[in-house]
Amino acid sequence: MNASIEPLNPISSTSPVVLANKIYLDITQMTISEGSAALINIVLEEKSDADVIVNLTINDPYNRFQSVPSTLTINKNTLSRSLLLQSIDDNIYQGTQVVSLSISNSSSNIIADPNTLTISLVDNEAAPAITIADGLANENNSPLKLAVTLSRASIYDTKFDWSTQDSSALAGSDFIAVSANQFVIPA
Repeated sequence: MNASIEPLNPISSTSPVVLANKIYLDITQMTISEGSAALINIVLEEKSDADVIVNLTINDPYNRFQSVPSTLTINKNTLSRSLLLQSIDDNIYQGTQVVSLSISNSSSNIIADPNTLTISLVDNEAAPAITIADGLANENNSPLKLAVTLSRASIYDTKFDWSTQDSSALAGSDFIAVSANQFVIPA
C-alpha cells in the first residue's frame, strides 16, 4: 500500500513563508503632568523562543525625563516588558512640551508597529512674573538703574515693553521720556 500526504493549501515554491513577529507600544499618545510618571508597555504579538532586544530612542530636547536606557530586553517566552518614564519636576517654566519615544528592533524578522509614543508633558509652573525694583538717581544726567527679576527661570526668552511715566518727576524737565522700549531677559 502506498500513501502520500498533501497539504490542504499548497504553498508555491516561489513565495516562501516568512513568520514575522511584531513589537508595539500599547499606547500611541498620552498627556501627563510634570513630576509624574508614565508606565509604558512594549508588547510582542507572539512569544519568542529567544530574548528580543528593543531599541529605545527618546526625543526630549529639554531633558524633561529621567534617563531612558537605549535598549530593553523582552525575555524569551514572555509577551511584554514595561518601561517607567519619570518626568522631572523643576522650578523652571517650560509650558506644555511634546516629547516622543520610539522603539525599533535590529532583527529583520520583527517589525515595530506602532513604534512611536507622543507624550504631552504639562508644566506645573506658571509663567514667570516680572518685578521691577524701585530705583534712585541723582540729577545732572545720572543714570537710573533698575533691577528686573523673574519669579522663576524660563526656557524661553522673556520679552516685555517698558516706558516712563510722569509722577513727582516730570518728563522733559527731570528725565528723558521713553515709550515702548523692549527689554529681553534671556532664557
